[in-house]
Amino acid sequence: MAWQDIGFEFKWFSEIAEFPSKVLKLKYPRVPNLGDMREIPKKLRDGQIDSPDLICGGTPCQAFSLAGWKKGLDDHRGNLTLKFVDIIDENDRVRMLNGLPPSLVLWENVEGVLRDKTNAFGCFLASLAGFDAEISMARWPQAGVIHGPKRNIAWRVLDAKYFGVPQQRRRLYVLAGGIDFFSEQVLFESSVLLQNTPSSDFPLSFTKEGHSIEVFRSYTDCLYSAYGTKWNGNAAAYNGSLFVFQDNRLRRFTPIECERLMGFPDNYTEIPTAKPTARYQGVGNSWAVPVVKWLGKRIVTQGPTFRTEHLNPKK
Repeated sequence: MAWQDIGFEFKWFSEIAEFPSKVLKLKYPRVPNLGDMREIPKKLRDGQIDSPDLICGGTPCQAFSLAGWKKGLDDHRGNLTLKFVDIIDENDRVRMLNGLPPSLVLWENVEGVLRDKTNAFGCFLASLAGFDAEISMARWPQAGVIHGPKRNIAWRVLDAKYFGVPQQRRRLYVLAGGIDFFSEQVLFESSVLLQNTPSSDFPLSFTKEGHSIEVFRSYTDCLYSAYGTKWNGNAAAYNGSLFVFQDNRLRRFTPIECERLMGFPDNYTEIPTAKPTARYQGVGNSWAVPVVKWLGKRIVTQGPTFRTEHLNPKK
């Protein structure tokens, strides 16, 4: 959704959850969904799938999130973070055999990975950069750069509320490329998009379509995947910013309102037979569209060494 209008061609997806897979099939019927990501290295090695110029993904966040168990690499979902690196390594090996430059890598996760007790982030960075031992720090900063023997890496925590959606959604973005690609030129910029910051003048009480509505502040806390099924599925629910007071009754946001909070068009997830709980979960597990679109545009305009046959930016 974020990159389809800025010149990217999509080769394949990897999704196992039923509802998101149905959305992908409906919205992008010509792009194959490979399913289990653990099978991708073999498919790349055997030439069953294309070896892309850029691999973009977000391994399961539950191992690091406030709403999950926070077991890090001791959680099988956390270990998929290292499997993600296996995919990148195999992709680059295939590309090298075909005379192509290393791929770019964009990885997203909750910022809780920076505080993981198993040092999953240090293991991830070391593996991606090409070091033999994990990188350890007493406290991982919210932004940084590492130049390794295999790849250069930059990371940064970005908040969706500064990109035009009224949701405080802080996520960690990691960008990597070969040793001739300087990710920091893409991920860091001289000015923040402050013009898109939620205004403090936003009316908290108003009338719309005959209904009296009151919200608790000009932006919400982070949507989470269990939002439609649990009132208290996340600590962010307690301060009221994820609820609306309408006609003297407290209610959750509707699926459409959640889509708007993420930057999706209205009813983007309303597919045949879709249940509201599935839509809530799909949206809550997704990425904030304006943030990822900004990153994609930066990759196109600020990544001068990234020149491949598949990327043809539109004017």
